[in-house]
Amino acid sequence: MFEKLQQAVMSVAEINPGEEKVALGFIEEAEPWVLRSKYFPSKVGGQPAWLALDNLPTHNQLSCQVCSDPLTFLCQLYLPDSRHDYSFHRTIFLFVCHNGGCCIPNTSKGIKAFRCQLPRRNPYYSYEPPVEEEATSASPSAADYGSVCCICAARADKVCSQCHRTSYCSKSHQSLHWKLGHKHECKKLAAGPGPSSVCAARTSLLFPEAEIILEPQENASESDDDDAELTEDQIRERLAQFSDAQIVAGAHDDPYSIDTLENVATADADPVFTAFKEQMDKHPEQVIRYHRGGAPLFCAQQPKPVRGKRHNCPHCSRPRTFEFQVMPQMLDHLKLDVVEGPSLDWGVLLVFTCNCDVKFGYVEELVFKQDYAECQEKAPSQQ
Repeated sequence: MFEKLQQAVMSVAEINPGEEKVALGFIEEAEPWVLRSKYFPSKVGGQPAWLALDNLPTHNQLSCQVCSDPLTFLCQLYLPDSRHDYSFHRTIFLFVCHNGGCCIPNTSKGIKAFRCQLPRRNPYYSYEPPVEEEATSASPSAADYGSVCCICAARADKVCSQCHRTSYCSKSHQSLHWKLGHKHECKKLAAGPGPSSVCAARTSLLFPEAEIILEPQENASESDDDDAELTEDQIRERLAQFSDAQIVAGAHDDPYSIDTLENVATADADPVFTAFKEQMDKHPEQVIRYHRGGAPLFCAQQPKPVRGKRHNCPHCSRPRTFEFQVMPQMLDHLKLDVVEGPSLDWGVLLVFTCNCDVKFGYVEELVFKQDYAECQEKAPSQQ
């Protein structure tokens, strides 16, 4: 498995900043045990498979800046960088607030990203590739190095005062677990091992778990030539998306020429969104777009990140680099259509990172949330 993992990430992780190469992430089902820390997974949902197994982010670090509730793990990408010994293993973790009311257009206060990296020789994992076995997959884990929340696997500094066997990261997760069954099992757990209701609490809070597979985008450099190869039928199909008035306004001599298509598409539509949609249509199942050192694929003309000191890495003071973005297709996997009222939403989540040596800890990186233009009209930008 380790060799397969390394081969899968080589085409992505060995991309040097500034090179015009793109990798896309797709969701695939996988056995839960292969998504544990031991196998350095890229995944969405479930609990985080922590890289460094102690010195986890604190409760305050993993709290929403709007409502102060604990954030929910969204996804992680294993993105090693062999140019440095200290980043032989490297993972970026992303957390979001589950409360739809905290999802304010163009505001990332309910979203956080953390970077963690390790040298090949480290206190947690073997120097040699791990054995692919379900029986031994649970260890090592963060639970081997300290208390973790039974719900979300974050650092836990609270414990049930009755059974003294169940740990929590926060009062809200303790209260959730209590309501979903722990109050009925607490005394039994205090007397000895028994069934636990923790699965019900996790199911109600955590996102569905699956693997993320990163693959190089095919023919990325040829995307600009697509329109030159459009057939007449394809042109007609695209023009069908617009009204007759738009076509007449955009037409010159030939109402079905490529020039007409370009005129119509840019006359009233947002050209940034048009380009965004065209890229999404090429790979409609992509949930991640990786382009380290490249340019983000924006979904609207504004707002866009403005470089400044607050965007620099707090550890080395160097400017952070764009690394990847979470696409709106990820929302389909999260099954948020069953949620009543305000729901988690975004156009794109842009993640900017540094690659300096932060030893074995977790350092917060920069997330920029951009929404579609029609969503931006509902609230002012507070980024």
